[in-house]
Amino acid sequence: MSNVLVAEEELKALLVGELGLVDEAEFERARLMATRLKMPLERAVAERGRFPFAFLLEQLAQAWGVGFIDLKVSDVHLEALKTIRDEYAKSHVVVPFEQAGRQLKVAMVNPRDRVLITPRSSGRWPRADPASPASSGRPARGEGRGAASGARARMPRRW
Repeated sequence: MSNVLVAEEELKALLVGELGLVDEAEFERARLMATRLKMPLERAVAERGRFPFAFLLEQLAQAWGVGFIDLKVSDVHLEALKTIRDEYAKSHVVVPFEQAGRQLKVAMVNPRDRVLITPRSSGRWPRADPASPASSGRPARGEGRGAASGARARMPRRW
């Protein structure tokens, strides 16, 4: 699994083109810094641009058409957590954190990974909203930052 949150071209188009948070020269310096220090480009750009990483994640979530939540342990509901087996959650880096009726909100490394939330059969699964842990690609046990989507998909009650 790759730890890349967003492609370089997409990040540059958003930050340089759409938002104007950094210019092309600053983006290039951030890219070189990320390569030299072996750190994610999105972290390097936030550091070089002197804006909070969470702000960058909010902007990415908005560009991707998903909402954003700074997920804390207190946001994780036990009933939601029980809907996905630990082995599946760990292997796919997905954490269910809220369930309302048949709708399930999940934190996941890449909220655009529709394979993880694609229906596998009909009728029996709660609907899921994906979310994206923001830190280093893997959330700390029980918490992480993420984006909660308005998109709906079906997931099994217990994977």
